Amino acid sequence: IYLPLNTLPKHGKITDRSDNAVPLDPTNPEHMKVQLDAPEAAEITLVRHAETDANVKDLWIGVTDPSLNEKGKSEAQKLAENPKSRKYDLIITSPLKRARETADILSNELGLTVIEEERLREQNFGILEGLTWKEFEKKYPEIAKGNDNRYLTDLPQGESVKELEKR
Repeated sequence: IYLPLNTLPKHGKITDRSDNAVPLDPTNPEHMKVQLDAPEAAEITLVRHAETDANVKDLWIGVTDPSLNEKGKSEAQKLAENPKSRKYDLIITSPLKRARETADILSNELGLTVIEEERLREQNFGILEGLTWKEFEKKYPEIAKGNDNRYLTDLPQGESVKELEKR
C-alpha cells in the first residue's frame, strides 16, 4: 500500500493536505511515497527447527514428521538459554513435531505461550519425501531434470509452489 507523502494515517483514515479523507489511488503518482505515523513496530524472529535424524541423513522431510534427535534437543536448549532469547513475547510454530518440540523447549525455558499455526508447516514434497536428492534423481530421473535441489516445481503427490504461497 502506498500513501501520499504529505498524508498521515490517523484513526484508520487517510487525509489529504487539507485534512479531508481521500481514497487511496495506487495509479496516482502522488501516492508513490510512504509516510507512516505508527507506534513502534513489532519485531519478528524466524527460528528453524532444531536437528532431526532425517536432517543428518540429508532427507527431504516436508510433511514427514520426525521428532528432534538428542543433538536437536540440545540445540534448542542452548538457544533458549541464550540471553538474546529473553526479548520475545510469544512463539508461533508449525504443528509438525520437529517445530513444536523446538518451540516447547524454548517455551519451557522462557515461559512463553506457544501457538500452533497450520500455515507455517513445511511444503509437502510428495514423491521426494524421505529421499535424498541423489535417491530422487535415480528413482525419478525425468522429474528430477525439471527441478533442482534449491527450487522445486510441482512434484507428484506433493504441494505445488503456488499452493504453498497461497497458504
